[in-house]
Amino acid sequence: MAEFVRKFLDISTAHVDQAGIDELDEGHNLSCSKTQFGWWLWVSDEGENDTPKCIRDIFDLATALDCDYVQLDCDAMIHPSLPYYDLDGGCVEVCFGGLSLTSKSKYTHKAEWMFGPPPK
Repeated sequence: MAEFVRKFLDISTAHVDQAGIDELDEGHNLSCSKTQFGWWLWVSDEGENDTPKCIRDIFDLATALDCDYVQLDCDAMIHPSLPYYDLDGGCVEVCFGGLSLTSKSKYTHKAEWMFGPPPK
């Protein structure tokens, strides 16, 4: 029965820069669907040269984790191994579980917790 089960990576839309958003909205080189809070993508290496780097990075992570699909969701967590982007020129802020993760840099891999150290 395992042949009927597939995995997906569930990560924040903050991992998508403006070029990635444009590509996801246009969908020329990707097999994707817009959802109410982000996008649902099939992980593919087709059109790799035309795919924005942020999406290729997400696909690389999904492939490494043996996932066939990616759910980009505005309420999902930021993955520590991917950059995330501030498209408004201020702080990237993603709230989940009562905690707020903030970065003061426009493009960054680092983050700091606003309310003390991260939970263990």
